[in-house]
Amino acid sequence: MNSADIIDESVEYFEKAFSKKGKLDINRQIHKKLDLLREYFELSEDEIFQELFEGYLEKKLYQKYKEEKALSTFITYCVKYGLNDLHKKQKTRNSRDKEKSLESVLDSVLCDTGNRHLNEFGISRLIEFTTPEDLVISMELIKLVTAHFGIFDAKVLLEQEDLQTAAASLSMSYDVYRKRLLRKKLSFVDVLEQAGYPIH
Repeated sequence: MNSADIIDESVEYFEKAFSKKGKLDINRQIHKKLDLLREYFELSEDEIFQELFEGYLEKKLYQKYKEEKALSTFITYCVKYGLNDLHKKQKTRNSRDKEKSLESVLDSVLCDTGNRHLNEFGISRLIEFTTPEDLVISMELIKLVTAHFGIFDAKVLLEQEDLQTAAASLSMSYDVYRKRLLRKKLSFVDVLEQAGYPIH
């Protein structure tokens, strides 16, 4: 078979891999990953299919097919590994999106004001407010921030403390401390959502 024939037949086997009819362990792995991508990352089956098939064509994977093996088996493995790569890509993208959303929340929550009620936390860059409701929300959010991060890490996030200096004072490398802060920031999304401040 030439490349054009392989590509034509590949479409059929891609569709079969997505059909949920196969009973082999590899089919179950594919179905599990498909369900995860649909439910957790809200991707439609069409989007997943298109992403995988486009990758199959762009990477010219069809050229790696050896005719002594069944094309259906070859495609099944292409789908399995394509789904694994897509899952990793979505996790990375999701983490970046959450971090970006969280940065905007922190920017709005931890902005400049000299409110004395909130300065008990030792933080000068705090939320602005114009109504009593804003003050209540401000205090609640600041308490969530300081409870989750602690005063020390909160000051680093607010750039009141230098990250390099803070890491050294904790006897940590810059990279280890930066990653610790990143993990705390990402987990703070769940804290906000549980408190009724969903991040989208």
